[in-house]
Amino acid sequence: MTDAVKKLKDLGDGSYADVVSTVDWPGQWDYLENTYSGTNLTQTVYKIGGSGGTIIGTLTMTYDASGNLLTVTRS
Repeated sequence: MTDAVKKLKDLGDGSYADVVSTVDWPGQWDYLENTYSGTNLTQTVYKIGGSGGTIIGTLTMTYDASGNLLTVTRS
């Protein structure tokens, strides 16, 4: 199953950017959990079975000192 999750990211200057995450892990996920450092999304955890369910995949993002996205690692 491929799903897209879309949300708005506050850029801190009164503007917002669309953030879209597309995942194609085997099976279905029904819950995701985002972690932020300031306004930067640093991790998205995908689960089956709701918030207390089983983790089926993780995206980890890193940024430079200016807040520019450097890497996205899927595990």
